[in-house]
Amino acid sequence: FVKSFKKINPINSFAGEFIKSRNVDPHIRGFMSAFILGDKSDLTKKQKLAFMNSGTIHLFAVSGLHMGCLYLTLIGIFKILGFRLIPSIAMTMVLLFGYLFMINFSVSGTRAYIMLFSWALYRISGLKAKMINVLCIASVILLLIDPGNILEVSFLLSFTVVLTILWVLSENKIMLKNSNVSWITQIIIVNYAAFWGSFLILLTYFNVVIPASLITNMILVPCISILMPATLFLLVLSSVIEHEYIFYHYGVFVQYMIDFYRFVSNFEEAFISVDIFQSNNIIIYLYNI
Repeated sequence: FVKSFKKINPINSFAGEFIKSRNVDPHIRGFMSAFILGDKSDLTKKQKLAFMNSGTIHLFAVSGLHMGCLYLTLIGIFKILGFRLIPSIAMTMVLLFGYLFMINFSVSGTRAYIMLFSWALYRISGLKAKMINVLCIASVILLLIDPGNILEVSFLLSFTVVLTILWVLSENKIMLKNSNVSWITQIIIVNYAAFWGSFLILLTYFNVVIPASLITNMILVPCISILMPATLFLLVLSSVIEHEYIFYHYGVFVQYMIDFYRFVSNFEEAFISVDIFQSNNIIIYLYNI
């Protein structure tokens, strides 16, 4: 049922056609479609290579970062409008559920939504949520919906990366509680955890190691926090005011970002391909440490 629904999902198709009809440069339009919907079909080959070789292709796998930015943006808007906490959370979760239809219930996006929804229930009930429990709830629900998810690379990456981040954060929670620890330090720790959380899976399935991601993703996180609400706001605005200028500054920002990642990806050691024999030896060595 789930797979059949994804093939005929009218909301996903409508959202894709809506973005394609915007009066903006095709390269930027392709970026928006990939960024908002996870549809990479309109990205140019150069764009795909730039993001793949710089370790930032996950930008187009709608996940916790996207959902988290949307959640905070919507909660902030409802707070400004004068809504109380519980109604704000309820309306936000309804809107985010609608967003799941737009992204065709991707594994990483659905995992992020279930975690947010579970965390929100804990918050409303006044209980303290343990994120490891929330992650387990998300994994069980996704496997109940479609047991075949366990074989999907996106499922494995999504959960191992988040699990590693949670583990590293728990190991450094005393330091992170220190008010003198900057948000930059927190981004570095999360980025480091995400790198090692995805390391073995990328090595196993794609035979690659991407050292550049240790740097590029530290820049990507602040960019997404700006791009996510900005992209949706401009798309909504463009449905009222049809003018190319609406996306001008947005396009400039996106183009600079793409150029930067293309520049990084050109470095020899940014992206390392490993043959199957070397890959297997590395994996065996790491498992036996």
